[in-house]
Amino acid sequence: MKRQHKYRAWDIKNKTWIKPKFGGEICVGDGIVIVRDFKPNSNGGYSFDETREYFTSECIVVQSTGREDKNGKEIFDGDVLKKKTWDKYGKRSGSQGLKIVRWQNSSNVTGFNIASGIENWEIIGNAYSNPELIKREVSHENKKN
Repeated sequence: MKRQHKYRAWDIKNKTWIKPKFGGEICVGDGIVIVRDFKPNSNGGYSFDETREYFTSECIVVQSTGREDKNGKEIFDGDVLKKKTWDKYGKRSGSQGLKIVRWQNSSNVTGFNIASGIENWEIIGNAYSNPELIKREVSHENKKN
């Protein structure tokens, strides 16, 4: 089964996520971000309501990775993940710090690979609505070097 592409869009000016209403969708193409909103209908379901359009220069579009964190929350590009580690007695033994999810269009990839071992990581925010987390990730990486 082919995976559907899912997107989120960050409104740069208003510093908020552009959210489709009632399970609508975000579509991207040719410099425009289209938000298709739905509304409840008389059958107890949802039907198309309206379309909102944004220029890609007005927002940052991020794509779903198709993976979920340890709580079942969908992971998107720009999400910040944290992993806590536990010893064999069930006590917290530390943390592997923070990692930012970023798409790479290269075969020479370094950094965080979410293709495997993601089941113990948890989303704690994202690079856009929680920019302070990026500073924490950078300082953590600098301490390791």
